Amino acid sequence: TGAFTQVAGTGTTTLASMIGVASLSATTANIAVSGGTQLNSTGEITLTSTSNTLVFSGTSELKANEGDGNINITGNVTGDANDNAEVTFNGTTTIDGNIIGTAGSGIEQLNIEGGNLSVGSLNIAGSVTSDSGSDVEATGNEGIAIGGMATLGGNLSTTFATADIGIVVSVSLTDSMTFSTSDGMVNIMGAGGIDGNVGVDLKFDIIATVTGAIGPSLQNLIVTNGKLTADSINITGNMTIDAGSEVEASGNNGIEIAGSATIAGSVTSAGNVTISDGVTLTRDATVYHDIIHTADQFIITGNLGVDTVPGGMPGDPRVNLFTNGVFDISGAVGSNLDLLEIQTGSLQAGTVDLTGDLVAL
Repeated sequence: TGAFTQVAGTGTTTLASMIGVASLSATTANIAVSGGTQLNSTGEITLTSTSNTLVFSGTSELKANEGDGNINITGNVTGDANDNAEVTFNGTTTIDGNIIGTAGSGIEQLNIEGGNLSVGSLNIAGSVTSDSGSDVEATGNEGIAIGGMATLGGNLSTTFATADIGIVVSVSLTDSMTFSTSDGMVNIMGAGGIDGNVGVDLKFDIIATVTGAIGPSLQNLIVTNGKLTADSINITGNMTIDAGSEVEASGNNGIEIAGSATIAGSVTSAGNVTISDGVTLTRDATVYHDIIHTADQFIITGNLGVDTVPGGMPGDPRVNLFTNGVFDISGAVGSNLDLLEIQTGSLQAGTVDLTGDLVAL
């Protein structure tokens, strides 16, 4: 029930389960946390490896004050190469070193619970799960690389100037979160893309590429900085694109927004863009495919510039614009618009320049 203290040494200290102690403090050359271990203290956990090696095996958990305490680790955290480890940090965790679990290094699952994780770099071949409100931040130049799936309830960020975030499989969100870097990029490489619980918001403050789709269960999508490229976007709520930001859907399924869109940046889609509620564009917009507008009002305070399909020849009009509501454009519409069809409602614009037909039903 008292404090556990391990003095500095040259050998390896192997830690087994200890539950209910006041605090845990181990300082030695190497530290091994054996399989099945639960280190559960009512206070702080401090593990210091003087030779920079902490090896976890099996299923191990470090819990500080039922998740409300601090866990401080000095040294690199890795897994036993012969025993794929599941490692859980339950508390506000600071690691002065890196989490290394690449192929053959043995971390199959990393769980972040109870508080935030701050680490030099996170590079594992396995998967990562974080609780709601548990943020993960990498401060070193190697950023974050997750070889498996990321199930996230908190933010994921890097702070070193060029450090990236890479996730090989897919992302599932259990709570609203933000991807951010200082000047790096996000790359979600799996065909599963990004989705999650209904009502969850997704925010990008970063240049990001998502190989698969975003949605369809997510609520709101916010892009505040850089360019977001995804195969398709399908959300149940609203989309907001800040000034200077870009959103591109590269696949044929395009963009489908069940709510409203506020766009101060630009939107490009290889497929249709369908917006079921009001749209406010606060700058010029260029579209590369049909816009299907089904809301009461589509407001553009700049120009609606219409260009050819990417790779098409200039003057090769392939873009149609349909509206079922009031389409109010302060600036101009055109000039490579092939078909403008007003099915119901009205179109108001400064000028309209068509290469094809105007149909008012």
